[in-house]
Parts: sequence; C-alpha cells; structure tokens
Amino acid sequence: MKAAIIAPIKYLNDYCTLTDCQLCHAHLILENSSYRDFYIDRVKRGNLVVMDCAFQIPRKALGGNALVEAVSHINPTYLVLPDTDFSYEKTVQASLDFVSRVKVKTVGVLQGYDIKTLGKTYRALRAHCDLIGLPHSNEKVMKREWIIRKLKIQEPCFYLGTYSNPLEEVPVDSNVIGVSSDFPVRLGLDLRKLTEGYPEPLPLDFYLETISMPELVMSNIHHFLDLCSEAD
Repeated sequence: MKAAIIAPIKYLNDYCTLTDCQLCHAHLILENSSYRDFYIDRVKRGNLVVMDCAFQIPRKALGGNALVEAVSHINPTYLVLPDTDFSYEKTVQASLDFVSRVKVKTVGVLQGYDIKTLGKTYRALRAHCDLIGLPHSNEKVMKREWIIRKLKIQEPCFYLGTYSNPLEEVPVDSNVIGVSSDFPVRLGLDLRKLTEGYPEPLPLDFYLETISMPELVMSNIHHFLDLCSEAD
C-alpha cells in the first residue's frame, strides 16, 4: 500500500521524495510556484499524485474553475472531486456537477453523518469516479475499515488524511491503494514521536521555514511508511 507524506513547502524534497505516492492541495498549486514545480516533477517521474480539492478543515472544496485550472498545471493521476464534510447532499451534487469538467481520473469522497448517508454518497458516486476517497472526518462516524466492510465497498479506495491516531488508521483492507497523512510531520514539529498522537498537534503550516528537530520528523515519517508497508 502506498503512503503520501504531507509537508511544508520548504521541506518537500526532504520528506516527500521518500515515497512515490503524493497528495497535493489545489489551492497551493495555484498560489505557490515552488510547490507547483515540485508536483509537476513528481508527475513527470511517474509518481501517483492525488490532487485534493479541499483547502480547509472542515473540508470544503475550491470553486470549479479554480480546480480546473489547478489540474491543467500538473495533470495529476487523480483529482479529488468537490465535497463537504458530513453532507452527502452537497457532496453528491457538487461532484456530479463537476466530474465532466476534467479528463483526469477522479476520487469520489464518501461524506455523511451516519452509515446510511455514507452509503447514499457511495451509491451515487461509485459509477462516476475511479477511486473511493475516505476522508479523516469519516472517523467521527465510524472507523474507515468498518465503513468499507459495512458498505461492502469493492472499488479501489484511498484514505484522505489522519483523524487522530496514525497508528490505528493505517488501512488494512486489500482494496485500499494508499493513504495520505501530515501527522508524522505535525507530531515531529511538536517534538513528539508518531506513537504520541494525543492531544492533536497543531495544524500544518505549509509556509514553515524552520524545523527544530528535523531528525525526529524524519524518524516519524520512516515509522509511518514502515507501518504502511507492513499493511500490504
């Protein structure tokens, strides 16, 4: 199973080149040339590159025109379709309205406030996307591995982010092709090991200039990548 590390722009070459799976954010593709150039290069090198549409937590996608422009810059392997945390109505409507506007493969994101509404999103989107995305907010409803099993999802899936504990959220189902996380970096920035996930670390600052213990961040990343490798 592949793992994508999310890191500050200054440290992309240090931390994100350790794996051939990447997750980038559409709004940063548009606003920062260094960030954009890094992921253009990753695409050229044949990495699996997922472009996430959301630019904030709770998840709320960029506008459609901005997403189309971001896709045109790097031509990612997959684009995450527009979604809104916990709302299957807004997610389904926005995703179906947008999907025909791009020619890249797409990720349909499961959203809902219970297993019933998650199931509605899944059934509405599964025929219109290439991957099923399970965001970290799903963990507030139910563990993502349980969602996959309860909904009997057979399609390839991708975990979008870590909710609270990267050790417990490594995918175990064979149809999950990858997972992204900024927790190894965020915990290292807070001078904590990957095993010290509580309380939740501060949000990632993509424009961070200095890391006080880069060796701890690197250790966390290697630990996380090893866990994902063991989950194959």
